[in-house]
Amino acid sequence: MGHNLLYIALGGSLGSICRFLIAYLLRRVDFSFPVGTMIANLLGCILIGVFYTLVKNDYFLSQEIRYIGIIGFCGSFTTFSSFVYENLVLIEKGQLLTFALYASLSFILGLACIIIGVRA
Repeated sequence: MGHNLLYIALGGSLGSICRFLIAYLLRRVDFSFPVGTMIANLLGCILIGVFYTLVKNDYFLSQEIRYIGIIGFCGSFTTFSSFVYENLVLIEKGQLLTFALYASLSFILGLACIIIGVRA
C-alpha cells in the first residue's frame, strides 16, 4: 500500500505541474472562458482513454504505471473541481451564454477525446 501511494504522489505531482504549465503558457492570451482548464481536461481525457484501453486489453501495463498514470497524473492533471468553480463564477457574473458554451464544449469535446484515446 505504501509504495502505491508513492506512485500516485509521483504521478500527481507531474500532473499538477503540467496543468500549471498549460495555464502559465496561456496566461497572456485573453479568452472569454478558462481555456487552460479546458485544454488540460481534454488532454487528460485522451490520456485516460489511452490508459483505459491499455489496461482493459492488458497491454503489459504494470500496476505501478496504472497508479502513476491513471490515478496520479490524470487525476491531478484534469481539473474537474476547477472546471466547476469556473462555471460557477461565469454564472455569478451573469455570463450565461459563455457558461453554456464552456460547459457544453468541455463535456462534448471531453467525451470525444476519451473516444479518440480509446481508439488510439
